[in-house]
Amino acid sequence: MNWEQIREEHPNQWVVFEALAAHDEDKKRIIDKLSLVNAFGEDSISAWKHYAQLHRENPHSEYYVYHTTHEKLDIGIIDGLGRILS
Repeated sequence: MNWEQIREEHPNQWVVFEALAAHDEDKKRIIDKLSLVNAFGEDSISAWKHYAQLHRENPHSEYYVYHTTHEKLDIGIIDGLGRILS
């Protein structure tokens, strides 16, 4: 699945997805293939709680919370100190 498909199926919603294939490019995380975990409508708090639970249960998986109003995924890379690389 790709981001365009998720946006089409879940317009104007907060979603949690897992990156199945990704790489770094120009200080950005490029998601090549993803899997929708869940859609939350406009409930961002529930989306973030679900993300936190998934991250605790599967710390080596790559999960994201994003709103489908964004045409493209724009995910910065965070260094070991929690700073976004730019």
